[in-house]
This record gives sequence, structure tokens and C-alpha cells, in this order.
Amino acid sequence: MSKAPGEPLSKYNWQTHPHEQPGPRRAGRPVTDEEKVKIMHQLGCFARQLFDLRFATIGSLLEGDEGYYVDECLSPGHIFEDRGTIEDIERGPFHSESEYFVSLAAALRLHAEQLPMGYHVLRAPLPVPQEYSDFAEYHAATDRWNDFVTIGGLAESSANRFQYCLASELLQDTVIPNMINPSACSSDPGFPLYHHDISTQNLFIDDDMNITCIIDWAFCSTVPPAQLLSTPGLPHPRDLVLDEPLTNAFRTGFEAQNERSSRKHALSPDEWKRGQMISRFMRLVNQDALQDYHHFQALCLLAQARRDEDDQGELDERGLATALVTRAASPNAVALADELAADDQPESDIREREKRYFDVCGAPRRALAQKVALASSMNPRFVADARLWRCMAKVLEDRGGVELKSGAPGGVSTAEVVAREGPG
Repeated sequence: MSKAPGEPLSKYNWQTHPHEQPGPRRAGRPVTDEEKVKIMHQLGCFARQLFDLRFATIGSLLEGDEGYYVDECLSPGHIFEDRGTIEDIERGPFHSESEYFVSLAAALRLHAEQLPMGYHVLRAPLPVPQEYSDFAEYHAATDRWNDFVTIGGLAESSANRFQYCLASELLQDTVIPNMINPSACSSDPGFPLYHHDISTQNLFIDDDMNITCIIDWAFCSTVPPAQLLSTPGLPHPRDLVLDEPLTNAFRTGFEAQNERSSRKHALSPDEWKRGQMISRFMRLVNQDALQDYHHFQALCLLAQARRDEDDQGELDERGLATALVTRAASPNAVALADELAADDQPESDIREREKRYFDVCGAPRRALAQKVALASSMNPRFVADARLWRCMAKVLEDRGGVELKSGAPGGVSTAEVVAREGPG
């Protein structure tokens, strides 16, 4: 096997936020903004080159005695996180965009029903550094998030799994119909090849930040064409790139390569919007992101924007949280909730884990987490996101940092949490 030319981009520090984490500095010099733009421009050119490499179906590219062929799809959303053990997941090969996207949304539900959820709590997106003014605030928010999800074993609870099942339904009924291209087969047939793991570890560069090669094609597959229009996430695929200079660089790279190509594609603004939707969709269904609820909410808004003004869907008027509440009340949903609850862990096991955790963290943190959990149970539209953690920090600051004890006069009341929790 030949050695990849150049060196991995991961030797450099692709910073996504300005906060300086305490402790040893990360190895490698920071990548400058100009260098990031250059990398993204090249990735746009690369995506356009793959855009012409079309196959008849969506699936993974395998090599047989008679050459390469497309078989069942072994993309991250179909096999990662132990999903390969779930036989009921449809893996194709798929003959349409709709089949492919529906299979991924269905895989999300099957995952929620059968596999560990890890850190994924739909109504409590993980804090990320970009949401806070400094690392200390971010670290405090992660502590409060961990405290909150420890109460009742929230991540692995049937209540959380149920939310993801409802999300899967909404994706299939509301988002996917507005994400597919109904004229794809007639206007530009076939499905291009896609690398599912563009990251700083898999990009090799020279001293001038020219990409010399891209490695790790083990899980590449063919995909709907618009998926190649989604800006790659760096330094890791889970990192959604929203910086306008970087998204513009990717797009201009794609368009520049298009002009050089003998087979030009006229891409409409709507196709680029579909690329944005697919970018969010893949992060949600693959469960490779830190903030599932925010991706879901953005997806619903993008789907709404693509609908005709006179075609009002359930998300237009009432919002995502209300749509989830409405779905949860249907007879089928109630039956599903009961079925999931039957597999909940014994209460004694959950309480024992809580005790071990808060024996280390302390009673004041447990008291505050219990108040937040109570507030969430009182409001079915409750979302524990950065607004909540910042409001809680403000409450504690206003009260002079008084230690929180269950029932103590200096504690934060449930009413304060409900009043300040923000969304819903």
C-alpha cells in the first residue's frame, strides 16, 4: 500500500471557536481564515468532480469479479452505532431519493427503539462552546446538562426514545417530501459517489495547504446529487459549517469546477437549499451531532420555506415543539409510548446511578437538577438548551452564588426555572 502524499490536515489546529481551554495547548499551529477558505474552495472543486460520476442506484460501491457494482448501502446512517445489527433497516440498493431518505429516517426510529442513546437527548441538546462567552461558562453549562440528564436516566429513558420516534415520523411526513427533487430522474439521471467522512484526519495537504489526497473511502456510497452540495463539516463531519466565507468558498469552488467541465450543470438556488437541508438531515439521522433538536428545528424551517405559501403544514403555525406534542397524543403514539415504557430500566437501578453521580457532584447540584427535571415534566414543550443554562447562571449570580439545598430559602424555585426556561 502506497503512502499518502503530504501530511494530514489534523496536524494543524482547525479552530471552530475562540475559547481557550485550560491545560496544555493543542499541538499544531492554527489554520488561518485564508487557509480555511482555500481548503473549502478545493473541496468544492472535488465535490463537482464527483458530481459527474453517476450510478443507476443508491448504495455502496463494491468490487466483484466483473468489476465494480452498487449493492446495499453501508453508509454511516445504515450501519454505524451498531445499526448494522438491526436487520429491519432497509439498506437498498435504492432506486430513488425518497427511498434512501425514508430508510435513514426509519433507521433513526429503530435505533431509538433498540440501541443505546448515548448522549443524545432530543429535548436537551448538548452545550457547545460557540454558545458561550468563555470556556468557564461553557464548562458550567455542560455540568448542568450532565446533572439534568442524570435525573431519571433521561438519555436511555422511554420518554427520550419516544421523542426520537416522533421525530422520525415528522421527518418522513413533513421534511423528506420537501427535501427530494421530484424531477431528478428526468433532468439528470443517476446518483454520484460521495465520501461520508471528510475530516481533517482524512484530508492530506502540502505546505501550501493544497489538498494532495483524500483517504478512507471504506464507507463511500452513491447518494442523491444534492448531498454533494452540502458544505463538508470540519474538523469533524459532525461540525456544521455556517461561516459565510467558508460556505461561499465551497460553493464557488464547485461552480468554478463546473465552468471548467465539459458537462456543465445549471444549479438553481433551490438545489443549494436542498443541500443545506440534507446537511442537517444527515447529522440528525446519523446521530453524529451534538445538538439534534436544533438540526431538527432548522430542517423543519427549511422545509417550510420550500412549501408553497398556501400549503400550510403542521409545523408552520404551531412550531416544532407543539407538533411533537400533537403527535404524541395520537392513539398509535400512545401505544408506542406504553410499549417503550415497558422496557425502561428498574427505578432502583436509576436511583442508584443518580446517587453515585451526585455523591461526587454534591447535593446542591442535585437539588437544582431536580427542579429543572420537575419544570420539564410540567411543560411538554420544554427544551433544555443554552437559553436555559444561561438563565440559570444568571439566577445563581443574582442570588450571590448561594449554595443550593433542597428546600433551602436560597435555592432556585421551580417557578423561576419554568419562567426562565425559554423555548416552548
